[in-house]
Amino acid sequence: MLLPHTAIFLPFATEAFTICCTLCTFEANVATTILGVIYGAWLPLHLLFLRGLGADYQDILHIDMNNAGVGYVVFLFVVILFTDTGCYYFGSKFGKNKLAPTVSPKKTVEGSLGGMFCALIGAFIVGYFIHFGFWHSLIMGLLGTVFAQIGDLCESLIKRDAGVKDSGDLLPGHGGFLDRTDSYMFTIPVLYYYLKCFVLSCGCCFCCIDFSSIIKGVVDVIGF
Repeated sequence: MLLPHTAIFLPFATEAFTICCTLCTFEANVATTILGVIYGAWLPLHLLFLRGLGADYQDILHIDMNNAGVGYVVFLFVVILFTDTGCYYFGSKFGKNKLAPTVSPKKTVEGSLGGMFCALIGAFIVGYFIHFGFWHSLIMGLLGTVFAQIGDLCESLIKRDAGVKDSGDLLPGHGGFLDRTDSYMFTIPVLYYYLKCFVLSCGCCFCCIDFSSIIKGVVDVIGF
């Protein structure tokens, strides 16, 4: 049902493939092809799944626009936006210690921590309006900001390995689609599966255990 709509993510898959095209061995070509499909299409495709959570889902053009998926998507975008903003601000103002100098020399530990702090603020704000509890907002905020930064570093690593500065020229001045969306690549599926397994689950299997309640209980026992 969703397969025809993977064409939406064609630019991402194309750039993920082309930035590695300098590798010419058979094994490298196979790996690059698989990377283009998984990294450029399958991962961002989860945005449609995230949007459809709790919806009366018929197809991509017929979704209940009032379902909870809207709030989940807003949560995702706010966390990543606050992460990027916090990383830039705190990194430019207070950055001294390099986070990953061989992969992305401009990123700093201070910027990363500042991005996490801002992301948690955004997570609690949006979480309040979409009726998330404290622990779900905290955990999803942390997951979102951590994987957003991992996605950024992974995309930088791919470009460095391919020996290119920008992932593509489809967005002049922005470095390509992947440079604008790298923070979303891992964050989208991570938040989707967290919501699917721990927030919207029926609690009937191990994968549906409410770990936020467990963590809260451990913290209460320790006395923090």
